[in-house]
Amino acid sequence: MSEPLNGKHSSRMAGERTALLIRCSKEEADKIRAAAKRERRTVSGFVLFAVLSRIANQEKTRMYAPPRNFPKY
Repeated sequence: MSEPLNGKHSSRMAGERTALLIRCSKEEADKIRAAAKRERRTVSGFVLFAVLSRIANQEKTRMYAPPRNFPKY
């Protein structure tokens, strides 16, 4: 495991990283910042939680949905 550049120990796990570029309007960005502040999260933590929550909900929905080729009677 490589040492952090600043010499301090990081609480993050070592490994590959992924970056997301999210485009939004100034108004949307202001709403995201305000919501993150209300929840006492960083903006990146707030967005990550939102994305992972949506993925989990989609997975749950897909588990209970009939297959796409389900016969219609």
